Amino acid sequence: MHHERYASGTDTGVATTVPQEMTVEENGQRVATVVVEPGQTLLDAGLAAGLPMPFSCTVGNCGECMVRLRGGEVTQNGPNCLTPGQQADGFVLACMSCPLSTVTLDIAPPQ
Repeated sequence: MHHERYASGTDTGVATTVPQEMTVEENGQRVATVVVEPGQTLLDAGLAAGLPMPFSCTVGNCGECMVRLRGGEVTQNGPNCLTPGQQADGFVLACMSCPLSTVTLDIAPPQ
């Protein structure tokens, strides 16, 4: 029997101690704005608000939760599955990222 166990990627080391606002867009169209509580990941906040956040493993291994950071600053654990090129293009993993400021994300799949 094969058994998999996943844990949340919230241990990012550096995090803010105040709630931060997160605006979620899809292809440039605003979906919603929610509050991310201290220690909460972008993915956890989006899912808690019922947003259509992309995800699968929730630990930074699969890349399914990759979103483009359009504005603001986040912190995320490494290593993770993002390539240096993806990072340079502004992509982050929502399951491992915590906001350090107000952020805007585009959840449209990368092309």
